[in-house]
Amino acid sequence: MTGGTRGIGQQIAKDLADMGANVLVTGTVEGYDPRYKSIYYKKVDFTDNESIAKFLEYIEKRKYDICINNAGINRKCEFPAYSQKDWAQTFDVNLNSPFRITKAIISNMRDNNYGRIVNISSLWSFMSAPNRVAYCASKHALNGLTLSLAGEFSQFGVLVNSVSPGFVLTDMTKKNLSPEQISRIEDKIPLRRLATTEDISNVVCFLASPANSYVSGQNIVVDGGFSTICV
Repeated sequence: MTGGTRGIGQQIAKDLADMGANVLVTGTVEGYDPRYKSIYYKKVDFTDNESIAKFLEYIEKRKYDICINNAGINRKCEFPAYSQKDWAQTFDVNLNSPFRITKAIISNMRDNNYGRIVNISSLWSFMSAPNRVAYCASKHALNGLTLSLAGEFSQFGVLVNSVSPGFVLTDMTKKNLSPEQISRIEDKIPLRRLATTEDISNVVCFLASPANSYVSGQNIVVDGGFSTICV
């Protein structure tokens, strides 16, 4: 899985390991997690073509039953000030990397008549918010990739879905938002709390497991009901 060194991704990696999976995680470090011998970290920079090419060469030689595309970036600014470089890097990480990684492993999954692919999307893949034009566009496109792959590969036992988290209480959230700001967000969520990383991981791990035998081509929204009301 990509982007599994912190937050939601780290929780998913740990939960998959607890379920008995051997997990390859991309990030900025390399080696085994001393707490989880079944989690291995491989250093990859998804904004660097050479780094991605080396990683693709590595995974193409191996068999994978599960693929979690979780890495993402969100650079917020007003649209007129958005640079071509920022736009390109956002799409490289949020869309092009999932495309390239999935392309490298999905033929093997098809040949084995089994695979589970989960793309981590966002509320902003079907909603919008100010200063998120590249992020919104890339996540909309990721949902389109999910839908198209499911239509093409479900017949081969390869189930492809996306998960769109709402507001999640991660270390990054606590760093970027004050307690007062978090409280205002919670007031807009019917469940009256932000999601935990476990809330998101539970859904992802189900979709990635053999227990999921018939869900494919779906974008599962995990937001405590936030997107069901007008706020």
